[in-house]
Amino acid sequence: MDLVTFERSRSSEWAELRQLIARGGAASPIEVLRRGALYRGLVADLAFARRRFPDESLRADLETLALAARHSVYSRQQVDRRAVFKRWVTRGFWQRVRERPGALALSAATLFIPAILIGVWSVRDPESASRFIPGTSNWAGPKIEGVTDRGIAALEIMLNNIRVTLICAAGGALAGIGAGGALAFNGVFLGSVVGLAIANGNGQAAVEWIPPHGGIELSCIVIAGAAGYRLGAAIIAPGA
Repeated sequence: MDLVTFERSRSSEWAELRQLIARGGAASPIEVLRRGALYRGLVADLAFARRRFPDESLRADLETLALAARHSVYSRQQVDRRAVFKRWVTRGFWQRVRERPGALALSAATLFIPAILIGVWSVRDPESASRFIPGTSNWAGPKIEGVTDRGIAALEIMLNNIRVTLICAAGGALAGIGAGGALAFNGVFLGSVVGLAIANGNGQAAVEWIPPHGGIELSCIVIAGAAGYRLGAAIIAPGA
C-alpha cells in the first residue's frame, strides 16, 4: 500500500476523531465508545506509518493526533460525589425503577394476587387458614393495647419486611424462582393475617396497621422483587 492509498482510506476516521476531540466537554456513552474505537484504529495506523513511511510528515501528524486522542479518551474529570449521590437519590434511582414496568407489574401481581385470594379464603374459613399458615393466628388475635407490645410488633414487621426485601432481590440469582417464591409466600402470609383479623373481628386494627408499613415497606418489596426478576431474566436470556 502506498502513502496516497493509505491516507485516502483512513483519513475519514482521522477527521472524525479530530472533530470529537475538538468538541470536548462531557461525552455520551456512545461517543465514549466511538472515541475509543477511533483511537485504537489510529494507534494501529501510526504503527503502520512508522514502519512503512518513517520519513513522511504524515507520521508526525498522526503522532500529534494520537497524543491528543489519548488524553481525550483516558483523562479523568473531577467528579462532585455529593452531586452524583444527590442526583442518584432524587432522579437516577427512580429512573431505573420505571425502566421495567413489566417487571414491577409482575412483582406486584406475585405479591398481591395470592394475598387477595388467601385473604378471601381466610375470612370464609378461618380455621383452615390458620392451620395452612402456622403462626398467623398470633398476628390476627386480639388488638394489642400496650405501647411496648405495639413497638415490638412494629419492629418485628419491619425486620421481616427487610429480610423479605433482601431475599426477593437475591432470589433472582436462582433464575428468578427465588424472588417469585418469596413474593408469593409473603403474599399468602399477608393475606392470611388480614383475613384472619377480619374473621376474628379485628379488621379495623389490621387496616390501621397496614398503611404505616405498607406504603414504604411493601413498595420496597415490590421493587426488590422486580430487581430479582430482572436478575433472573438476565441469567436465563443474557442477550449480547
